[in-house]
Amino acid sequence: MKSINKIWSSKFWWLFLLILVVAVNFLASGFHSRLDLTKEKRYTLSKATKKLLRNLNEPVMIDVFLKGDFPSGFKKLSLSASELLKEFKENGKRNVIYNFHEPDEIITVDRKYSDTLLSMGASPINLKVQVKAGEQQQYVFPVAWIRYKNKSTLVDIYTGGKRIITPEELNSAEALMEYQFVNAINKITEENPAMVGYALGNGEPAGAEVQDLIEGVLKPNYNWRTLNLATQPVIPDTFKVLMIVKPTTTFIEDEKFKLDQYVMRGGKIIWMIDELAAEMDSLKLNAQTVAFERNLNLTDQLFRYGARINPDLIMDLQCDFLPFIAGGTPENPQYEFLKWNYFPLFESKNNHPINKNLRLVSSRFANSIDTVKAEGVKKTFLLQSSTNSRQMVFQSRFYWKENSGPYLKEGFQKKELILLMQKELLMWTEVILKIK
Repeated sequence: MKSINKIWSSKFWWLFLLILVVAVNFLASGFHSRLDLTKEKRYTLSKATKKLLRNLNEPVMIDVFLKGDFPSGFKKLSLSASELLKEFKENGKRNVIYNFHEPDEIITVDRKYSDTLLSMGASPINLKVQVKAGEQQQYVFPVAWIRYKNKSTLVDIYTGGKRIITPEELNSAEALMEYQFVNAINKITEENPAMVGYALGNGEPAGAEVQDLIEGVLKPNYNWRTLNLATQPVIPDTFKVLMIVKPTTTFIEDEKFKLDQYVMRGGKIIWMIDELAAEMDSLKLNAQTVAFERNLNLTDQLFRYGARINPDLIMDLQCDFLPFIAGGTPENPQYEFLKWNYFPLFESKNNHPINKNLRLVSSRFANSIDTVKAEGVKKTFLLQSSTNSRQMVFQSRFYWKENSGPYLKEGFQKKELILLMQKELLMWTEVILKIK
């Protein structure tokens, strides 16, 4: 302490201060860290992201086009991208190379970055900057160009098209930024996409009902195959994941045995189960309908895995909208969008990479899930209803006009109901999903 006081009382104190500032800046330039004070750790890289970056075999080139004199929203977006890519660099080391460019920078003699971005399908935003001579057209490309070996792809950092980014849009873009970058890097660096099985044989849809799932998710990202549980003697271990999507007929014991053996060998299953039959088509034909149990014969199997899908429907005051006829004529009806309690909006606690930065998730006629004690099973609750929810038992009759009268809020003040759960048992992971 006396030595420090001598330094500050000497006539060369400013020299010591200068040396201290230079030393701090030198250390800061070599080490980068970001303190995440958010409850859900939205600015902390997930373990899967760190693993992907550390296992890169060759350099990934990332060019971001948010350099320039832009409005504050785009400047903040650029800063967020820079902070994220610094963390990418710390994990990927020399295999992560990133730069920030202006779209008008020249690549070759007769070609700019903007020309390449337009040819790849990027959509610019016209800012129309005001200058002394009048208005000046200025374009911003809120995208990143990622290259690996002979592959390349674009990442949308901001998906909106407005010149002014609202705080809500900025928060949304920042929350999704890690996923957008990692998803793109994973796609172009993956040599052999994971094989995903789509189970058939128990009334699972295979037509237009799952067109978005097949064309928008499975085909672009995975090597997927269908598998008939009734005729396939065993589920191959080459399937990293098996999807069981909305079965409608009973599972026989032989099929359940095949599923259990696949799980015990380390396989993963995504269960998308409707325990009750409740469809909008039935409600459109009649003013009322009854939800009845499908009798899938899966209760005992899921019970062994530590879960029970209840034969009920969840009603929640936090819900999505449904169009109702509010007037007009039969030939020209007038529609009004009203809240429909059978379309709950589920909440995420951001406690897992699956639900990280996930907002409210809309559902249709969802069942609740109970957990039961099972040895060696670790459960993680991913989605749940709000506290203003309640369960309607099966064989309940519900009506089009059921929401037209005010509900007593006390009837909905129940505990939060579990809708999506991830379970880990020894070396395998299983996800139970109840969202339409």
